[in-house]
Amino acid sequence: MSTTQRETFLAPSGLSTFSGLAFAPNGNLYAAEVLTGRIGEYDPQGNLLRMIVDPPEDLPPISTGNPQGIAVGGDGTLYYADLDLVGTLPNVGPGPNGKVWRVRFDAAGAPLPPEVIREGLQFPDGITLFPGNLQDDDWNTYAGSRARTFWNDRETSITPENVGGLVAKWAFPTDAIITASPSIARVTLPGEGRVPVAFLPSWDANVYALRARDGSEVWRFATDDRPGVSFPGTASVHVGDVDGSPRVFIGNGQTFYGLDATTGAELWRFDAGTGCVVPGSCAFGGERNEIESSALLVDDKVVFGMDVNDVENGKGGFYALDARDGRLVWFFDLESGSTCRPDPADDIRRYDGYHTESELGLPAGFLATREGCDHPRSPNGCGNVWSSASYDGKRGYLYFTSSNCDTDENPATNRPPPPMPPFEEALIVLDLDGNPVWLWRPREIDNADLAFGAVPNLFSAEIDGVDREVVGVGNKDGTYYLLDRDGVNEISGVAWDDADPSLLPYWKTNVVPGGPAGGIPATAAVDDRADRIYFGTAPGSFGGVLNPQRPTMHALDARTGDILWQNTAEVDADATFSPTSGIPGLAFIGSVVGGFVRGYDTGDGTRLVARETGFAVASAPAFWDGLAIVGSGIGARSGNPNDPGDITSRTPQPITGLCVPGTRACATDRPVSGKRLRVTDRASAPDRRRLRLISKDPSIDAPSPGGSGDPTLVGATVRLAHPFRPEAVEIPLPPASWSAKGSPPGSKGYVYRDTAASHGPCRRAEVRDGKVDVSCKGADLGFTLDEPSQTELVAAVELGTDSVLCMRFGGTVKRDDGTSARATAVFSARDAPPPVRCTLP
Repeated sequence: MSTTQRETFLAPSGLSTFSGLAFAPNGNLYAAEVLTGRIGEYDPQGNLLRMIVDPPEDLPPISTGNPQGIAVGGDGTLYYADLDLVGTLPNVGPGPNGKVWRVRFDAAGAPLPPEVIREGLQFPDGITLFPGNLQDDDWNTYAGSRARTFWNDRETSITPENVGGLVAKWAFPTDAIITASPSIARVTLPGEGRVPVAFLPSWDANVYALRARDGSEVWRFATDDRPGVSFPGTASVHVGDVDGSPRVFIGNGQTFYGLDATTGAELWRFDAGTGCVVPGSCAFGGERNEIESSALLVDDKVVFGMDVNDVENGKGGFYALDARDGRLVWFFDLESGSTCRPDPADDIRRYDGYHTESELGLPAGFLATREGCDHPRSPNGCGNVWSSASYDGKRGYLYFTSSNCDTDENPATNRPPPPMPPFEEALIVLDLDGNPVWLWRPREIDNADLAFGAVPNLFSAEIDGVDREVVGVGNKDGTYYLLDRDGVNEISGVAWDDADPSLLPYWKTNVVPGGPAGGIPATAAVDDRADRIYFGTAPGSFGGVLNPQRPTMHALDARTGDILWQNTAEVDADATFSPTSGIPGLAFIGSVVGGFVRGYDTGDGTRLVARETGFAVASAPAFWDGLAIVGSGIGARSGNPNDPGDITSRTPQPITGLCVPGTRACATDRPVSGKRLRVTDRASAPDRRRLRLISKDPSIDAPSPGGSGDPTLVGATVRLAHPFRPEAVEIPLPPASWSAKGSPPGSKGYVYRDTAASHGPCRRAEVRDGKVDVSCKGADLGFTLDEPSQTELVAAVELGTDSVLCMRFGGTVKRDDGTSARATAVFSARDAPPPVRCTLP
């Protein structure tokens, strides 16, 4: 008998305090360093090959976290647990906001920037991967992430092959149009558990929280009516945790709100202006402040922009509020580049860049004595920010864009003389303290309203043979611009602050002439792995809606800016004001005329679907587990009841959940009673795990032979989950092990047999009229009882794509103990009534 021992020593290579090791799919080794936040890749001989995560900081706080434990998923994605170290040496310790990050890789194997997928954790010092999804498929903010790429590569149910069958599973009515894009996040609801909830504001002055699964209402919140606002309800919701509590952040009209995500209760508010306390001051002839910018929660700050719709008696700006209580942290004035910062003891709840101290209710002397608050206060219609911010956690930078500022030499107007003030019609980069880092703009004078309104996309692209971290954004001039995130063109050497920075972009691609209602006013979708950018374009002018600038849909190569395809073959192609939303193989945009959500093949630009949801679509769909959720309608308020835009803005429109028949998202929920659930677990012997699930309910009908629920054709799935914790298993029962009983086959139901466990842990199952019975055992069962108790569990049997038989066991619990208390832990419950609704997480 002989043994072989192998030792590999990792050369220092600048790394120290190793804290986590994991094997890469290619056999190399990832090694993490907790103190400085770096993760390196080593070959089997211990040679450092490259840095996977290489933050700019050397000591805490580290912008990309402090990895204590790391793990690699089956697709090669790297995950790490972040201790959020705070303090200075030698007194460094775990911080209050521990996180889980992931690092994905592009098609060439280059690491993409780290992304936060969990936060608000206490001392996360290890990570292990099980089947499932750490990110829970949440789409909790505008465009899906802080990088604002509008791309959901987790969506697999809707494909180019089946998208033509999209139908409405549910529609929720509202009393006006919905132009914002949905945000979707799991929220723990009392008596239900962790439920995916879709959040959307309507122009009827309500913010709605709907169960994504069926469109039923969780709550609605009534915002203040601001009659002089042209574009209310435009901003999307951001859902995030503050001190462990889920919050909703949303601006509507002039007011920004912090809400309880579970109940919709108002926690605080902030007015981006005077608060309209003087009657009539916020009518169309007065103050025009409005928040169209969607919020972003970063470092316990909520950031967003404000605009005045180019009205000369106002001025916009960019804000950061304390996410805990809504107080002003700082305000960035685009006219001067100054950042106003209240003193720590100040409690500022109303502010903008042009009203007086008394109008804003500020303490006497505030503007003269607080840092940066003595900036110019002349209303000139400038400083407008429609754009939301994207965030680079590695650099700690916020990226957003600003509208144009009309200029002239006429002293009778409030307009400034040319050129525009420096931060107008620009891509602007701030740090988290509100300090300007760099900026760039395509022109110095613009009275043609070729503004920026789109949100910058943050991604990586191979430029001139080198993978570079870039920022891209479209403009109403019909051009998409791509720049380095550090404000320096690494190929030409041109920097943002050079005398002539016009050549700062790596590339710029013009696709249409553009105009005041044209070009690329909305956010593009970016497939970071495929190096592709997708976006739609607007009509060009408000009078050209029926004859827009064409083509209206475009795909660019992110590496070169080359046009890969356009929808030139689409006869009478409609324009769009909507952002673009993408999933693997498909890119979706709305329409100005006809109310269609349109889906295009990302390979060649073929339009594969046009599904009508209202009279127009300016909302971009958000995708969750086979559902596409979208709002409908388009318009602009003017105060004139005869104005067509004002009329359409008040037209009732629905929020719609779309799905493809034959997929699980389109299955019908059927709550049934639970006769028995017994789960056993043994920590020392996972192969001894057991599951027995029985329902006897007269409403259960065996699937029709040959139909979408026939398990001999489409199989079935067993699901078991804890309603209040992110613990769940999903066990497929493939069709090969099912047999139909009776004559004709299926008339007496179906039986599943897999005694050898060839297809998973379930050995036997039965489905017939009035009964479901499932038996499973073995380590592959995957559901543990390692908590002190469960209290209740939810279970379901999905019959193909036809129906979901769901149960909730928590009433008559016979036994409930965990492996920490007993060698063999058991959860046993009986006689559960049918739940009110299926609430599987």
